[in-house]
Amino acid sequence: MKAFGAGIAIGIAALVNLQLGGIPGAIFFTVGLLTICINKLDLVTGKGSALIHQELNLWQTLQMLCFNVIGVFIVWLVGQGSSNLIHWQEVAMNIVNIRLNTPWYGNIGVAIICGFCI
Repeated sequence: MKAFGAGIAIGIAALVNLQLGGIPGAIFFTVGLLTICINKLDLVTGKGSALIHQELNLWQTLQMLCFNVIGVFIVWLVGQGSSNLIHWQEVAMNIVNIRLNTPWYGNIGVAIICGFCI
């Protein structure tokens, strides 16, 4: 259930991030990540080192990933029912294109700043 909760939390964070964009979206995404950390939910990206350090086995990690995806999918389904939602795919592709057109050192700089914010 902790992995499912993490999927719901990161799905809501992503939805708000894509809706608001920019700094406000990033701040609310950070709130979603903090919610996961404070409640000790199981987000597979945060537990990846547990697999490497053999605290989790591959089966546990795959289960966690599946429940994360199911949680995000449920948020996506609920979000699709709202008539005022923007198209996630278009916004997400714009973000990907911006990152691809940014020099590697610019992306690393943004990642470092994001890490400090969290």
